[in-house]
Amino acid sequence: MKDIKITFEEFEKHLKHAVAILNLQDSLYAVVNDFNANSRDEYDFGYFPTLLDDVVDLLKILTGDTENHWISYWMFDLNCGTIHHDGCVRDRDGNIVKLATISDLWEQLTK
Repeated sequence: MKDIKITFEEFEKHLKHAVAILNLQDSLYAVVNDFNANSRDEYDFGYFPTLLDDVVDLLKILTGDTENHWISYWMFDLNCGTIHHDGCVRDRDGNIVKLATISDLWEQLTK
């Protein structure tokens, strides 16, 4: 097992907060897009500053996920596991990796 410097409960808590911020950003951008679609004016929301990337980077350090980047992949490529389907993710050896939930992600990180 890897030298994990965070408990599952702490990891889950902080990752859920990061997911909430990601969802908030998506909701704010959706509001801006709706406004722009129904207006002659165009509003540019710009960048909503969060520490999301910093939290993900710290979780990667605490779990030793500095080489494979499973956390970033789960959050950004798999939309927090929501677009995961069986067989869509494989490890370097070709084994199927389940990444639908935070628990699945934790299991992959702690192998």
